[in-house]
Amino acid sequence: MQPLFLRTLNTEQDFSDAAALLESEALLPIENPDIAVGFFDGAKMVAVGHRRRELILGICIAKAYRGQQLLGGLITELLKSAIDAGHDQMFLFSKPENRQFEQLGFSCVANSGQASMFEYGWPDIDYWLDDLQQQLSVNDKSLAALRVRTTDFCPAIFSVIEQASASCEQLILWAEGELTDIDQFQQLQKACADLPNCQLIAPSAYVLSADFFPDYFCGREDHALVHSQLAAAVFAERIVPALNVEKVFVIEGRAGESMQEYQHALSNYSVPLQPILAKAFPV
Repeated sequence: MQPLFLRTLNTEQDFSDAAALLESEALLPIENPDIAVGFFDGAKMVAVGHRRRELILGICIAKAYRGQQLLGGLITELLKSAIDAGHDQMFLFSKPENRQFEQLGFSCVANSGQASMFEYGWPDIDYWLDDLQQQLSVNDKSLAALRVRTTDFCPAIFSVIEQASASCEQLILWAEGELTDIDQFQQLQKACADLPNCQLIAPSAYVLSADFFPDYFCGREDHALVHSQLAAAVFAERIVPALNVEKVFVIEGRAGESMQEYQHALSNYSVPLQPILAKAFPV
């Protein structure tokens, strides 16, 4: 029996075989990875893994080849490629039952019913939260929080931000958006500059934007729901207690429709929610 060998995928046939292997396990193909690697038994691909920027995704091993330490080989090669590309911190999402990533050096950030978030490297979420604690002087102020999507920002959303700012001592405004798109964040930053008690937090992996959360293992139809549940878990289980957030504002009305699943998921935690109705503006 010839030994399995690992190599980088580089042909159309390679990526077609990778998609077929993922499909055999009811997983979606990975689009536009920065790198993909696979284990081969002769000409047959038996395991595959992908990386896009700081995200490891599309890990799949054929059933007959599991238990042969192929997962560790895939992860090691992908982490090496990430380090070579200048990434000090990596993230991985999977179904909650896939706990073997912790044996490979990943730490679990949070779990929801259908997904888990893992991280590897430095700085980690504890460092990020410690840094926020120092910035916000959380021991001296009563903190409230509001999450908005940078793509949703409009006069109605700004009316919610103004109302929230006026009804609390210190407002933490969490911006959810694509990590590589700073233009929309800067628009939000400029609009909130005159609110002295509003602290705007830039998009982060821990705010977990929909663009950052992959759909390959949960399916495109369920992507929004699974993403909302996991984003709520990270926020409610890690961020709220670390910063001692006393209340969380949620947006009601048409302006809040894009956040409804996330806000509903938050209601499953012991987080004090305060609804705010977005003011109507002429179109």
